[in-house]
Amino acid sequence: MFPTGNSIDGPICSPIEWLVRNNPPWHITYEIALRIKYNLIGFSGSPEIMTVFSSPVALDQCENYLAKLRATTWHKDSTYGRTYNK
Repeated sequence: MFPTGNSIDGPICSPIEWLVRNNPPWHITYEIALRIKYNLIGFSGSPEIMTVFSSPVALDQCENYLAKLRATTWHKDSTYGRTYNK
């Protein structure tokens, strides 16, 4: 399963480019729409969220909420390493 677009930012190019570049031996047979829910992860006991690191797409999807928090936002290609403990 590859994400190819979202309702606010439009096409998500990275997976599509990967598919074209790697010439996969499969075909796209159908698509599904999934509702994605975002979560803010912070340190226990933090008084407020001041800075949010995330992908541009996720930040765009949460723009109104983050504006209410008055949080500073930083675009990152991946936030996987920030939440995953090896």
